[in-house]
Amino acid sequence: MRVRQFTFVLVSLVANALMMASLVAQDMPPMPVPAEEHKILAKFSGEWDCESEAFMSPGSEPMVSKGKMTGRKLGEFWALIDLSADFGGMDFKAQGTFGYDEKAKRYIGTWVDNMTGFMWKYDGEMVGNKLVLNSEGPSMDGSGKMVKARDSWEFRDDNTMVLTGEFEGEDGKMFKVMEATFKRKQ
Repeated sequence: MRVRQFTFVLVSLVANALMMASLVAQDMPPMPVPAEEHKILAKFSGEWDCESEAFMSPGSEPMVSKGKMTGRKLGEFWALIDLSADFGGMDFKAQGTFGYDEKAKRYIGTWVDNMTGFMWKYDGEMVGNKLVLNSEGPSMDGSGKMVKARDSWEFRDDNTMVLTGEFEGEDGKMFKVMEATFKRKQ
């Protein structure tokens, strides 16, 4: 008799669980589907070697460095990058996130690194083969003044990307503060 009662209770519990799961699934909104604009983010994926030049002020001699970048997708909606380099004898590390906001119809992202306490917040668009990301952050002169900034990721081909970083100068014009070429490791 106990086996029958146990079997009845077990079957009842399983049936109730299945019925509840079905009701919950009916009330859930549909899962989002990536937009066409999300596909470009896959270009960041992979292992990359990097050579860069940084300019401390307009017209100054460049500081040359070499580094590595690893990029990966987080689902179909985000790209994440980790960058490390020797920057004038200093260990440079950075992380970036890139996505697309379907509601705003804009690319978005963030950038943090170990040389500043500031999180750059990006807003941008694709212009031809370039992902142009605008931001605002602290001036390079150490004054604490906030200036406009722009990072442009040019996808030259499947194995080459060029990042150009620009800041707004005193004259209101953008000037190049860095350029990095990324080559996919073969």
